[in-house]
Amino acid sequence: MQPVITDPQQISAAWLTEVLGRSGALHAGQVRDMTAEAEGSVNAQIVRIRPSYDDQAEGELPAALLLKICAGGDSFGPSEVDYYARDYAGLPDAPIPRCYDAQLSAERQAYHILMDDLSATHRSAHRTKPTLAYGRAVAEALAALHAH
Repeated sequence: MQPVITDPQQISAAWLTEVLGRSGALHAGQVRDMTAEAEGSVNAQIVRIRPSYDDQAEGELPAALLLKICAGGDSFGPSEVDYYARDYAGLPDAPIPRCYDAQLSAERQAYHILMDDLSATHRSAHRTKPTLAYGRAVAEALAALHAH
């Protein structure tokens, strides 16, 4: 089992290189440097990560990552980690962000999830006026998840 990140200070280019390599996204080379911007949320800490890679880097090389850190609470279990790391693994074109790493420590009541940061192309839809096209897109996404 890999360690659970509980503080943004634990994130490093070496850690990111290891995680992206283990996930199959980084085939060669390494993360040379990165920026990390932390922000709070209701029940987690969100860290937006922008890696830069060395000249030998090969693979998918994600440009924008989001690390969700949940630590110190007793109201959650493995469900969110399982959702990203297990439940839809192997589903081609899953309508959820790609997960590169998800670790849970029941003893520490903490977990982290490293996934694609979709904030450049996606937004919260809670204030979006529903349309038939939007409803169909949501239904198709849910159907793909449930069929899997």
